[in-house]
Amino acid sequence: MLDRPYYRVWRPGISAQYCMDWKYAGDFHDLCHQYAGLENRLRTMLDRIGSYEESRYVEGKAVYALLREGRYELDYNLSRILKANGYCGTERQYRWSDYVKLEPLMRLSEYKVYLPSCSGRGTPLIPFENWKSGPSVWYSGKYPLFFPDKKTCADARLDKAIDLLAGLYIVLFAQFGENLSEALRPRSKKVGEGYFTACSIFHTEPPQFEPEEQYDFDWSELKKKKDRFRSFFSDAKKTQ
Repeated sequence: MLDRPYYRVWRPGISAQYCMDWKYAGDFHDLCHQYAGLENRLRTMLDRIGSYEESRYVEGKAVYALLREGRYELDYNLSRILKANGYCGTERQYRWSDYVKLEPLMRLSEYKVYLPSCSGRGTPLIPFENWKSGPSVWYSGKYPLFFPDKKTCADARLDKAIDLLAGLYIVLFAQFGENLSEALRPRSKKVGEGYFTACSIFHTEPPQFEPEEQYDFDWSELKKKKDRFRSFFSDAKKTQ
């Protein structure tokens, strides 16, 4: 088992209190806020059509905007994880070929996401299943900031947006674990509306991490130390 957590990488085994440390990731609430806005918009679109199967026939500017903004958030999250773990280069230069370097650390290809039974889809979504082979269909595409043409809007289908946001949800869960569902839970007006007025449409099933891959430490003691987190790529360089 690991005696210190990696930056921005959740693992099972102990409470995820360490994920709320400012040094681990100081942007947790901002990331939740941005994500929640995207899923709220997706939920509104799905309410109009009903099933997942019908989503492949829904397209247009609203879906295009959802895809463009969702991909930006996904890029931002993956870039932050790379940088925090000592990956070389600058965040603006990172591409899909860089993101896949996170697979040994996070095992994103093994994460599964389930939609509600009312969606009509019984099998899980596995957005990163084949991501080593290149950008997924839901990620590919040109999303110009202004004036998308008709073909761009026609290619922006709602099923791609569902897969992309499922992927983004996975990346957030892989960073913050059970803290994510707590942050995104619906709240009454007495305690504030929070991010959601309904529960997330996604339910995540993480990989089965081996005991030696899990964390095992006393956070009440570890949090007092300056070197309480470890850097994956920096550690790899030291062992070469």
